[in-house]
Amino acid sequence: MNRQITVLILSTFQFFFMTSCSQENTKQSLTTEQEWNIGSKKNYMPPKEITPIPEDYETIFITNVARHGSRYMSGPGEDIALYELMMDADKQNQLTEEGKLLMQEVKQLIDLQKNNYGQLTPLGKEEHFAIGQRLYDIAPDFFKSSTKFIGNATYKSRTQNSRGAFIQGLKEKDVHPEWEINNFIKGKDPLLRYHKISPNYKAYKDSAIWEEQIVELKKSKEYLDIVDAILPNYFKSQIINNIENGEKVYKDDEGEVVIASKMDIILALYECFKISFAITPDQRPDFLVFTPSETQLLAKIGDVEAFYEKGPGYKGRKTSYANSTTLLMNISNNLRLASKGTLDYQGYFNFAHAETTLPLAVLLDLNNINRKSDHVLNIEWSEGEYASMASNIEWFLLEKEGEKFVQVRFNEQPATLPLEGNQDNVYLLDSYLDYVETLITPNQISDTNYMKTINQF
Repeated sequence: MNRQITVLILSTFQFFFMTSCSQENTKQSLTTEQEWNIGSKKNYMPPKEITPIPEDYETIFITNVARHGSRYMSGPGEDIALYELMMDADKQNQLTEEGKLLMQEVKQLIDLQKNNYGQLTPLGKEEHFAIGQRLYDIAPDFFKSSTKFIGNATYKSRTQNSRGAFIQGLKEKDVHPEWEINNFIKGKDPLLRYHKISPNYKAYKDSAIWEEQIVELKKSKEYLDIVDAILPNYFKSQIINNIENGEKVYKDDEGEVVIASKMDIILALYECFKISFAITPDQRPDFLVFTPSETQLLAKIGDVEAFYEKGPGYKGRKTSYANSTTLLMNISNNLRLASKGTLDYQGYFNFAHAETTLPLAVLLDLNNINRKSDHVLNIEWSEGEYASMASNIEWFLLEKEGEKFVQVRFNEQPATLPLEGNQDNVYLLDSYLDYVETLITPNQISDTNYMKTINQF
């Protein structure tokens, strides 16, 4: 157990703190100096220290919603398209010596992901194992006295394995309640995969009206400078010109075009670069083709997509996150019933995706996250800050002197809500439930048929 936690801490520091060589376009070496920006692929950063439950409060119920841990690519995509391009370039003598080495690293990444696409990496399991352990350390008496928990996950194995690692973390603390395990059905999950069955949301996402901001980024001098700085290190000019002239495109395993321009090559490299951080340092390829400052720029595309697809979104609109109302209702109903002592379980744990956790955080406006903008590039917004791997929201139902309270935590730290609480971010349960009601009432929802409800969003 101690070895596992030590590995998690060491891996986190090795992954996220690096420095560049003196020249911007040479490969980087791992140090403890600079941080790369890899957006939503960012590995979970645990809190530096555990925040205890405030004194004199008793924990009587806990519920959470967590994103799965660090994973491999969801499917063969940028890696295989990039490798096919590099094989063509090699056959045409269009790779530099550095390019030949990079091609081997791309192949190494493909080999590591073979039969593992969409699955948790060992680091992803460590993340949820450690979260379970720290949760016990926050409320050990609660866990010692609990008799039954519910553990929900989507149909995806990475969410189910995240739940399994979390449970194992508790078991290692000698917590052995009865577990009711639920794996929700694909296409019929209005709680944890509401983004897949919400009709209005699907139409909104398909519109991709934020694409103009992404095009603006790709055409910017800063992005074009990255292309000009990096590609000559690995490719000779002729094959780049062929791609720019439309002579060849490179696709993923589903036939979708991934590379049709030199900018696409950079973005494919960046995707491979990002996902490699989910793999432990002793196994992953040395895929460090970018400087930290370059990753800060490249991450902005993901920032735009996250902000409008599942974040605060445009002024005057809620479509990007309103579909999380079903899950908020479900969580709040559990808190309400637990406060009345009518449940036969003491914990209600959910493991899902960034499309689940981020909209819910925005709907609740945790830590003042719900700051809208019609042009997100004009404000500070980081996908990695709000939607890293294993990001999570926790609700602690507390009791003090016969009165019920709630504390909500984002990534294990007490979070603020736009209502009156104390210095520990503890809120009266009734105030919290009244606040939730103000979020639900505009939608005129009156029952808990979540499948019926999701059709409103």
